[in-house]
Amino acid sequence: MEPFELATLFYQIVDTAHSAMANYLTVVLAVVAVSYFVAGRLDRTASGLLLAVYSFFCFGMIREIFFLYRDMAQIGYEMALSGGDALRWLGMAQSATEGPPLVIPYSVLVMCLLAYLGSMTFFYRARLGARNATETS
Repeated sequence: MEPFELATLFYQIVDTAHSAMANYLTVVLAVVAVSYFVAGRLDRTASGLLLAVYSFFCFGMIREIFFLYRDMAQIGYEMALSGGDALRWLGMAQSATEGPPLVIPYSVLVMCLLAYLGSMTFFYRARLGARNATETS
């Protein structure tokens, strides 16, 4: 591939990765909102079903996001190798000289997993709080 084809592909992957991350965060925040408003009203079966579907969706999205950011790092490394001075104006092509910067996809992976765990914790805390409020009143 020509260096500028790599640059175009790089920016398309960046755009796709940002869209996937925005979709993931939308779903996580929607579950947080649902947890706040209706977690106490759901019975155990409905809660389990909701969280199972949510978990399958999240793990699929996290996998997709991780691979997109990994591909972005790999293409940045390829640009550094093949672009020469033509692509030195791109930050990723400048910094990736010893191999693909894998800290980017792994830090995004940890961030996504922490968002998932935080939303699950919030669901259980909201459910527990709603149940305690109905028992004391």
